Amino acid sequence: MTGLGQCLLDVALMRAALDGRNDRVGELIAMGADPNAETLYGTTALMWAAQGGHLEVVGTLLANGADRLVHNRDGDTALLRATERGHRKVIAALVGGGPPDAGRE
Repeated sequence: MTGLGQCLLDVALMRAALDGRNDRVGELIAMGADPNAETLYGTTALMWAAQGGHLEVVGTLLANGADRLVHNRDGDTALLRATERGHRKVIAALVGGGPPDAGRE
């Protein structure tokens, strides 16, 4: 895949994560989007999903290798973004070391 093609997939993944579109997140990863791709500022799809409280998306990203420990230029992590917004179930998924169970929200 060309650099531009990869970039477009990665940006689409971040947008889908921000919007909580788990179906689209899965499709984009299957197409080759990188779950650890970063914006110019170091923000990842996992950070966007955690910020929005999108538990299912967080689980999909973690199951596909998203790095929960990465931080952006401001020092934000996915855990920090979820904590600042009070998304307790997302916090538990991020701290728990693995993707959440499908039946747990």
